[in-house]
Amino acid sequence: MIRKSTNTKFSAFTLLELLVVLAVLGGMLSLVSFHYQTDDLERKVTEESQQVRLFLQNTLDKAWLDGVTYGANISSKEMALFELKDGEWVSLSKRYLASSENIEWYLLEKSGFTNLSSEGRALVEKIDLVFASSGEYSPFELHIMITESSTQQTVKKTRVLTGDGANAFVFVAE
Repeated sequence: MIRKSTNTKFSAFTLLELLVVLAVLGGMLSLVSFHYQTDDLERKVTEESQQVRLFLQNTLDKAWLDGVTYGANISSKEMALFELKDGEWVSLSKRYLASSENIEWYLLEKSGFTNLSSEGRALVEKIDLVFASSGEYSPFELHIMITESSTQQTVKKTRVLTGDGANAFVFVAE
């Protein structure tokens, strides 16, 4: 005959213990989710800024490699490239357009080369940025802005791209 013990203890979690653990995990997850949320406008202006920087850097590199002087005229939605041929700016088909309607650029500071002749200054005045075949470029400060409007407010995010004429283009805090 097999005998069963009646004083066997079952070990398990109580409902209260499970609820406490779930509450702690939920609290930790809510803190983590705030940390990993990204600002969509911030992401968009960062992407656009990087694309503009790469376009300008590519133009500068091409000028140096090809031994040609290029220029760029910048409007709020477009960057048009020009090539200097026989003392005249010739329009190129290569352009860069803003990636969306709510992105704008504006050139805040436009300073040209300081050691130019009067003819050279007159030529440079017709163009916003000059990328010389020597690897130099005209110093600038370009603001890249994205605006998003809702019924409650208008939000703007801006990146500022600068170049000193000799070194790499950099983003500065606004």
